[in-house]
Amino acid sequence: MTFILFASQDYYPFGGLQDCRGVFGTREACDAAAAALPRPDRDDCHALQVPEMLVHHYKQADGSFDYTETLETYLARV
Repeated sequence: MTFILFASQDYYPFGGLQDCRGVFGTREACDAAAAALPRPDRDDCHALQVPEMLVHHYKQADGSFDYTETLETYLARV
């Protein structure tokens, strides 16, 4: 399993892979990296779990794990 962490400030998203903040082999390592991001970069913080194609979302306030949804559901909203 692989987790690809994406994060950006709410008003300055780069889009695509430019928002990539790292690739992690465990959810715990990805969670720790999300929590360590500076506050503005957690405005839009999520990780793609592959090959399962799940999107893990993190809370803006402290970078802690919030919830998971399928990539299909995520893409339908954005």
